[in-house]
Amino acid sequence: MEYKLTNITPWGDRYYFEIKTFDYVDDEFRKIETERIATKKSSFPRNIEELAKEKERIEKSIKNGTYGKQDTLGVLWNDWKKYKEKIQHGPEEETIKNYKYDAEQLWKIKIDNKSIKDILLKDFNVKVTSRIGKEMNKILTPRYNKECFKLLGRLFKYAAEEERGIIFNYCDQVDRTEFKKIQKKHQENKPDPIVVQGGYEKALQKLGKLCDVIKKYNYQGYVLVRLMRELGGRFGEIIPLLLKDFVIEDGIGYLDINKTVNTSSGRLKMKPKSRAGDRAVILSKEMTQLLCEYIEKKNITDPNQLLFATEKGTMLHRNNFVNRVLNKYNKEIGIVGNITPHSFRVFVITLKEYLEENKQAMMRDHGHATKEISNRYVKGSWRNFEKEQERADKIAALMKN
Repeated sequence: MEYKLTNITPWGDRYYFEIKTFDYVDDEFRKIETERIATKKSSFPRNIEELAKEKERIEKSIKNGTYGKQDTLGVLWNDWKKYKEKIQHGPEEETIKNYKYDAEQLWKIKIDNKSIKDILLKDFNVKVTSRIGKEMNKILTPRYNKECFKLLGRLFKYAAEEERGIIFNYCDQVDRTEFKKIQKKHQENKPDPIVVQGGYEKALQKLGKLCDVIKKYNYQGYVLVRLMRELGGRFGEIIPLLLKDFVIEDGIGYLDINKTVNTSSGRLKMKPKSRAGDRAVILSKEMTQLLCEYIEKKNITDPNQLLFATEKGTMLHRNNFVNRVLNKYNKEIGIVGNITPHSFRVFVITLKEYLEENKQAMMRDHGHATKEISNRYVKGSWRNFEKEQERADKIAALMKN
């Protein structure tokens, strides 16, 4: 097998070069394939300079005999994992576990289609990526679909850097129209959480009854529910909190959110889900006092000790908490259906929207990077009549003369 590259040539509003593939046919070399690599003159980063670098990189890989290597995605994944384990720094064992988890998620759960796993790197292009996308859309939720493409993006970036036959990361050029339709449909069909159904006043009553009944038999669960009810944080961000993450300065208490737990797998990550998730959340005076009383009662003295731990000192498990604490007395409270920890996050953000709280403060408190993300959590079309009357009174006062 031989490859030849043409020079970069102008063509309409594009530049391009060709990769011509030759192989033995009837005992002589014949051209069997031509691939045109083109770019718009105005595009970035694939402008003329990037195209020239790309051509140089391919020529180098052809010279080294690595271009067009017949690797499959599975082979590439194993090599990438070994490479990452070799160069990684920091907590070695935890990092290796994360990569093993990534591999398991991608190949065993997310992409279980053998034909996709056996795609050759040389054949990987926009068309194939779209096919992968369609296969994933059939079996995955929008969230897992997005995570999977992030993993594929990292994988093929490595393939391009290592000159394994990938020209550039095609995952960036996938047509996501079909995925967006599924995502929109998924969001439209998602029911409101239990604590929001019935309106804002009924939701407050339900939460009050819930705290009262939990307080009678599980003090730790009561404090945790009170915290979720006020904080509106993710359950995975609350259960790994340590004593040193609870800080009181000048009489003001706050929680330092700096890590999270994947509640499905139980794996601890030493950083939040996103950059915006790394934050300090101010607590009310009542919540600060309650946490102080709880810490004293539980005799938590070590700064590295969990605030909310099991009797064995390990992290709480989401399903155990949901089944044995959160939803133990639903019928007694008058709740039909199950409450999830995420319900509190939705309710707090919806309540803040109802009270017309500052949007920037809302984004900061809940670890959202944009207003659009915060808006997704708002459920219910409640009207704040007191605020509306207050505004009407102001207008009337200005015009009374």
